[in-house]
Amino acid sequence: MGYRFNHNFSDAWSIRHNTQYLQYSPQRYAPLYSFFDETTGLVERTEYFAGGNYQRFLPM
Repeated sequence: MGYRFNHNFSDAWSIRHNTQYLQYSPQRYAPLYSFFDETTGLVERTEYFAGGNYQRFLPM
């Protein structure tokens, strides 16, 4: 979400302002391989999860 404001007062004078606001909550899942036994071929895995809430305000 954001806005863009432009106004020309004359050919020589103008004003411009942009702003953006972002809010998001990503979720990431992935397997992690923690151990491999070459003799048996056994692979030990662990589940990885990362998430969070992020907010960003960008005056441009």
